Amino acid sequence: MNKFNIIKSVIALVSLAVLSGCASPMIQSSGVEESTYRSSESVSSNHILHRNISVETNGFLETSKSLVSKQSKSNLNNEDAKKAIENSLNSAGMLGDANSEYLLTATLIDADLGSIWTNKASKREISVQYSITTLFSKGIYDNVITGIGENDFKLFTVDNYGREKSASEKAYKDNFRQLIEDLKNL
Repeated sequence: MNKFNIIKSVIALVSLAVLSGCASPMIQSSGVEESTYRSSESVSSNHILHRNISVETNGFLETSKSLVSKQSKSNLNNEDAKKAIENSLNSAGMLGDANSEYLLTATLIDADLGSIWTNKASKREISVQYSITTLFSKGIYDNVITGIGENDFKLFTVDNYGREKSASEKAYKDNFRQLIEDLKNL
């Protein structure tokens, strides 16, 4: 094999590696079910929060389909974040209804988006501010939780956006797990 053929082969391999991300399926929002934490135990019926919390979400981001947007990372929007948090609370026996005594407010603080050139397929850290107040505005819980979602590092991948989605879902799930564990200890 001559020098020219070796150079062509190297250029072809590098081109395939660079373009592999472009061949990925389009950007997708994080899934509600995949982001939900499922508690193995419910709180007891005499726990202060047993079936007694309603949920409000603020600042969660839409997933942009534009490849030149900083938000072109997999995210949960306000509606889907609310569903995932409600599912997580329900699995722990804490989700109430509109007449619940406590309101959990979840506000996205940091979605770890990086820049439009940042690849978030391997690791994502998502921070959410949680506050629980009563109908009379008395606070019983106030905490910022950072959930971490990690995938194995891969130098080359065909499904980069799928890996970003997976890291995002794992970070949300870890965040909601920490919330549920904190609330069980109130």
